[in-house]
Amino acid sequence: NATSLHFRTGASERATTKMTIKSGGDVHIDEGDLVFGTSGKGIVLGATSNTDANTLHDYEEGYWTPANSSGTAYTTNGQAKYMKIGQTVHIQCDVNQLVNGRTIYGLPFAAPSGIGSGVAIGYNSYGSAVMAYVPGGTSRIDISTADGSAITANNHRFIIGGVYKTDS
Repeated sequence: NATSLHFRTGASERATTKMTIKSGGDVHIDEGDLVFGTSGKGIVLGATSNTDANTLHDYEEGYWTPANSSGTAYTTNGQAKYMKIGQTVHIQCDVNQLVNGRTIYGLPFAAPSGIGSGVAIGYNSYGSAVMAYVPGGTSRIDISTADGSAITANNHRFIIGGVYKTDS
């Protein structure tokens, strides 16, 4: 009929509505979160069929540690952050004293093998624009000047924000 369906917990005189299916079909979660009991599940957005291409199946955000090739962390201004939505990873970092600054290791996810992924735009402490690229099959950022030449000066500071793809 034209009424809503309410899911409640607690004694009847103190029952708390947790979820409601409205008469028009909308579902409202009044308390708590929507949690899937197994992996590989997601939310189908804007589609009439449940296909992988239409399913939001992964969201994560956190911090990562920019490092050199031997794994030693660089000094950063604030924390390097990432947000992953499906296979798209958004990153940001502000790295101090990148000696012979060409590469930052430690990205939270690797780019797909065989193809490079993503371009990050940033600048260094001398006010020069830099280009950054995530090579295929790696978890690193390769950096060059805007004209494509290698950066050789010591003690550069790099502020980079960008987006790249991953298989995971």
